[in-house]
Amino acid sequence: MSGKRKLIILGLDGGTFDVIDPLLEQGRMPALKRLMEMGSWGTLESTVPPISPVAWISIMTGLNPGQHGIYGWMKKMLYTREGQVQLENGPKIIAGKTFWEMLGRKLGMRSFVMCVPMTYPAWPINGVLVSGLPGPDVHKGYVFPKERDEEFRDFNPTSSYFRLQKTNKIEFIRLAHKMSKGRADKALEMLEEGFDCVFFVLDATDAAQHAFWKYREPESFDMDAEEVKKYGDVIDGHYVDFDNQLARVLDVIDENTTLIVLSDHGAGISPLRFFNTNHWLSENGFLTRKTEGTLDRLFHGAIRFIEGRMVAQRLMKLTRLLPNMVKKRAMKVSHGTHLVDLPHSKAFRVLMDDPNEGIAINLKDRQVQGFVGPEDYEKVRDEIIEKIVTVRDPVTGKKVVVDARKREELYSGEATKGAPDIVLTLDTLYQGGYGID
Repeated sequence: MSGKRKLIILGLDGGTFDVIDPLLEQGRMPALKRLMEMGSWGTLESTVPPISPVAWISIMTGLNPGQHGIYGWMKKMLYTREGQVQLENGPKIIAGKTFWEMLGRKLGMRSFVMCVPMTYPAWPINGVLVSGLPGPDVHKGYVFPKERDEEFRDFNPTSSYFRLQKTNKIEFIRLAHKMSKGRADKALEMLEEGFDCVFFVLDATDAAQHAFWKYREPESFDMDAEEVKKYGDVIDGHYVDFDNQLARVLDVIDENTTLIVLSDHGAGISPLRFFNTNHWLSENGFLTRKTEGTLDRLFHGAIRFIEGRMVAQRLMKLTRLLPNMVKKRAMKVSHGTHLVDLPHSKAFRVLMDDPNEGIAINLKDRQVQGFVGPEDYEKVRDEIIEKIVTVRDPVTGKKVVVDARKREELYSGEATKGAPDIVLTLDTLYQGGYGID
């Protein structure tokens, strides 16, 4: 590489030292070990919640969620009649605010950005932007400039790729390795082409952890011994593959290159027990429930059936095609808000991602069907927080809610008003549930 200053950022989606440390000890990730010895490293705290859309946008912009306004894959609409949610679109919020755009404006640096989540659809930058997931169609609005679209057509997974996790695990593993190598090939090619900043994400680790973590901890599941033997090392294999691609990058950099390896969040076993926040709110006098009608029960069953059989990309595409009336009803039923008697409830659950749960105060003059007066807002928040942190699982005896914070204690900025009034952090054994009975 030339003597010109360059920046390379390699994203390890879902990277966790729970996997990395044993592989380092076994000598299976020599490139990462070499990089750690050359520079500085550590375990960083992710965003709240610690999930891809929130964390990657914070990485791109340097903003906390209270500034960029992204709290999950879906946008929380806390001030509507149903406490509604709608699909989020990252570029509408972050375009013009990313570090690579600042490098272009202030230093004239040309950037190549590839497969970073929440960059769909691609927008104009000083360089090339290959958008990442999620996207309804990875072949539309996929690349800027558009004339390079064909060059990058196979660099993002389609819905058929994710279906392979269930239908053909061997083919899924093969394609994941192929995709990682292909992205690294292209990144190295762009370095040779003269780009000053190269930022790309390898997400096979995250996809593998979602699909194969159960084989690492078979004692927690009813797993077939032969399948455990067959797939127990899949996740390790993708980390080793990541290390192989990192080694190729290390081989071409010089003293004028800054190399950063980072991750958006960690990984682990999916929570096996549920904490039904609305049920707890009801039992403690903060929520009044309604009876579910026959039509809603059928609708709820249909939604769960569809969600269990469709990958995220296709589900998003289908959702966009639904009439608004059907979409709103589906959201209400899916998240349990149809069972909340809002005109007589002080608070209700706001869906967040593990390990977090949200609670919104049903505030007059803010919510359409508000119940709590502004003078009682802090009192209700304090009462909920004081009580909910004492919850213990009657079966295990474990403390369920390990932390409960007011939103302004976690976030700062104008978009903080879009966060739930209270944010819970659950023990890793638990995830938020929809139940209210």
